[in-house]
Amino acid sequence: MRIDKRNKWIKAIRKQSLYGLNWIPKRTDRICSAHFVGNMTSNDLSHPSYVPTIFPKDYKPKIINPDATLNRFNRLNERSAKKVIEMNSSKISIGIWLDKCGFIGGSPDGLCKDDFTINTKCLYKLRESKSLVNDMYYKNYIVYVNEKKYK
Repeated sequence: MRIDKRNKWIKAIRKQSLYGLNWIPKRTDRICSAHFVGNMTSNDLSHPSYVPTIFPKDYKPKIINPDATLNRFNRLNERSAKKVIEMNSSKISIGIWLDKCGFIGGSPDGLCKDDFTINTKCLYKLRESKSLVNDMYYKNYIVYVNEKKYK
């Protein structure tokens, strides 16, 4: 078995020894086919049976912090949205403070004259800010202006 596949299997099993250390299997240890989708393993990296995924619910419960999960999701969405907006756009940093509802300080996704569109980006981490004065000095608010080309 390849070392990378073996490491993924160990990580998927999430078993711990009596001393709280991560389990390290011996050469003679085996994983039952019942732990794989379709009751068999696969050597295809993209196949769901490449790594064992079927375990009883009480086997090793994973502790989930809902706030951390939601924050991680929001950060990922913010990064993804920023990449999409930045593609093929020129940007001008202006330091405009925006309320989380989008009505104070600018007009998100508005039109400016006939040949420009404006998109405003407010950082997620400042969404609950209460101080306009302090936020004006935080220069990471961005307005994107895209010139429309009419034929």
